[in-house]
Amino acid sequence: MRKQTIHGADDAVIQLSLTETALIITYRAPNLRQGESVYLTLGTHREIGSAVLPFDRNNEGSTVFLPFKSDLLLVAVVKDGKLDCYQRKWEHWKWSKVSPNFTTAP
Repeated sequence: MRKQTIHGADDAVIQLSLTETALIITYRAPNLRQGESVYLTLGTHREIGSAVLPFDRNNEGSTVFLPFKSDLLLVAVVKDGKLDCYQRKWEHWKWSKVSPNFTTAP
């Protein structure tokens, strides 16, 4: 398994692990507080994707423009001391509605 560690802002540590069949992304942020969010957007090439991320006033916030086409948006929000996770997929030329089918490991 190949691994790479990236040190991010606010003492966050991001670890990428690659096997023959999976990409495992570990994000540890010791200072993540109530109401804060972590976003991960990927270009999986399952769909053509979009360089403009979806936006929703009470969820994602403002429009974000990417330097690549994404077809998967994963979001984790700290709520009541736990992570509330959801995903959106680029399907049929538009972003899907929020789907809670994304889980995290402790």
